[in-house]
Amino acid sequence: MEILLVKFASAALLPPGINLLAGLFGLALLRHARRFALSLLIMALGSLYALSTPYLATRLIASLEPAPLALAPALLATRAQAIVLLAGGRNPYAPEYGRDTVSPTSLVRLRYAARL
Repeated sequence: MEILLVKFASAALLPPGINLLAGLFGLALLRHARRFALSLLIMALGSLYALSTPYLATRLIASLEPAPLALAPALLATRAQAIVLLAGGRNPYAPEYGRDTVSPTSLVRLRYAARL
């Protein structure tokens, strides 16, 4: 039972749960403190909308991803025998090829592997 309470509390305190709770709190206060309730509703709906846009979502995700490290010159001078390239997805049907092909993420990885 307590695990359900912990899961519910963590879901309620993270977006979009906190935004929805702020909106419900604003609705509950609408009769008593109209100006504060309206500002809370506008803030909750505005932040809910902003968090659902692709621009802000990609900016938030990019802030969590580390920047790729540049290879040291000593590492580039060694003679590598092989490069292991991990796939990044596929396009199930590309009309220009008439069959499956690699995704844009895989193309970036292939280009960097070819450069190395």
